[in-house]
Amino acid sequence: MTRKTKEEKKIAAYRKKLQLLQEITRAKNIDQPKQVSEPPSEKTIETIENQSTPIHFIKDLKKSLVLIFFIITLEIIIYFVSINR
Repeated sequence: MTRKTKEEKKIAAYRKKLQLLQEITRAKNIDQPKQVSEPPSEKTIETIENQSTPIHFIKDLKKSLVLIFFIITLEIIIYFVSINR
C-alpha cells in the first residue's frame, strides 16, 4: 500500500472529526426535546456589532501608530547618519 501524504492525513483527520461531531449532534437532538427559540431582536444585533467594531478599530489604530512611529524614527536616524558622512 502506498503511504499517505500530509494532505491525505489532514483530510482523514477532518473526516473523523466531522463524523464525531455529527454523532454528538445526533445524540443531543435525540436526548433534548425541540425548543423554539426566538430570533435575536434587531437591537441586540446592533449592540453586538457596535461593541465589536470600535475594539478592532482601536487595535488597528494602535498598531498603525506604532509602525508610523518606528518608521519616522528610522528616517530621522538615517538622516543624521548621512549628515555625518
